Amino acid sequence: MIASIEDGYYLVKSSNGQADTTSEFMFGVVLGYEIKNGKLAKAIKDLTISGVAFEVLQHVTMVSDDMSWSCGGMCGKKQMIPVGMGGPALKTKVNIGGR
Repeated sequence: MIASIEDGYYLVKSSNGQADTTSEFMFGVVLGYEIKNGKLAKAIKDLTISGVAFEVLQHVTMVSDDMSWSCGGMCGKKQMIPVGMGGPALKTKVNIGGR
């Protein structure tokens, strides 16, 4: 998948975030890498991704065979329910901001 990307980002470790009923989301990413000419380049940190989930899913062009899942803790919206994060890697388009 990485070899197919001329210029992009490989986002590895996410942090806190939020999503709402309109499917808009915003999540922090604490670790990632630039992709240049199909190869991992310099590390990046402390950025944010955002978008509309349905639009991001419409732009998926590849899905990896690997899947990872982690228990993220408890929901912070006055709901005492466990939340987690995970799934396969996706090749898609998303808004990225940060330093």
